Amino acid sequence: PYIISVTGTKGKTTISRLLSHIYTSHGYSTLLVDTDGHSFNGEQRSTKEESEQLYGLLPATCPGKFLYELRNQPRPIAILETAFLSGSIYGIGYFSHDIGIFTNVFEDHIGRNVKTPQEMAARKARYIFTQISANGTAVFNADDALVASQLNKLPHLWPVNLLPVGFAMKHFDIDTHLKSGGHALTMQSNWLGIISSSGFTPVLDPKRISWTFDGQFKPSLYNLLFALAAIFAKNEYTKIRPADLTAILNYQLSETGGRLTVFRHKGLTAIVDYAHEKQSLKEIGRLAKQLSTNKTIGIIRLQPSRADELIKETGRFIANDFDTVIVYDKVDG
Repeated sequence: PYIISVTGTKGKTTISRLLSHIYTSHGYSTLLVDTDGHSFNGEQRSTKEESEQLYGLLPATCPGKFLYELRNQPRPIAILETAFLSGSIYGIGYFSHDIGIFTNVFEDHIGRNVKTPQEMAARKARYIFTQISANGTAVFNADDALVASQLNKLPHLWPVNLLPVGFAMKHFDIDTHLKSGGHALTMQSNWLGIISSSGFTPVLDPKRISWTFDGQFKPSLYNLLFALAAIFAKNEYTKIRPADLTAILNYQLSETGGRLTVFRHKGLTAIVDYAHEKQSLKEIGRLAKQLSTNKTIGIIRLQPSRADELIKETGRFIANDFDTVIVYDKVDG
């Protein structure tokens, strides 16, 4: 099958589900593996709990274990959320992917299996970059220094296309890339689009998508850029078709962006999200102030498995992003 693998600290699930929706709507036999289990053509076939019972692994660890769903299927495509443990003894469960998407590296899971963000980036690059097939595509965050630092992990024995994504792209030589015939996905004049040596081609107005919150919520803009980049690469760098954009627009789920949900009731607006490291929590604080007509209250849980200094640094980093901050903890079970 054609395989798109997605890794990074944030955005994996949203990007994977969006791409699965797009290719299912296009009539592909579509396998999706994400945090909650695996699905085929939009129908869930197993849960996270079943994956743990059957394999002893989370679904996104060695996600190739679900590729049996695509045997003898017409136009097969696999969208695989790939967790960082796949860079250890478990592997990814398949030989190579056609597109490897590396979203970002934030200070999450530090202090357990990895000691530094640099080590985390290297481990993720070990499977997302090194396993790209010949003439495949590396879609990567050119705004993230840790991601860009791992481009040396790309295969040297066969050609791989680079497709940077970002706003400033200060950690990648974008000018040389474009002059040599390359492309990139970015945002200009409030439009998401494609840049090349001939200029910028607008593709999508993010304000048409509710979960970008009038085009202001940066994590959602990144997720859209990564999805558009994957579509562009699969279309052999020619275009993003109207059918692709229609599928993206049809993915609007009220005011839900991935696992971020907004509730409104009697003058109160509540944002529920899985943000659990400092950069993502800061973005939630910015969104809260954008939506608020009064004060903002951040109610935050940080897992006790995180290193103490990481928890303290998170507190220092977000302390001024809410009017009131409540931090709580619980022991699972």
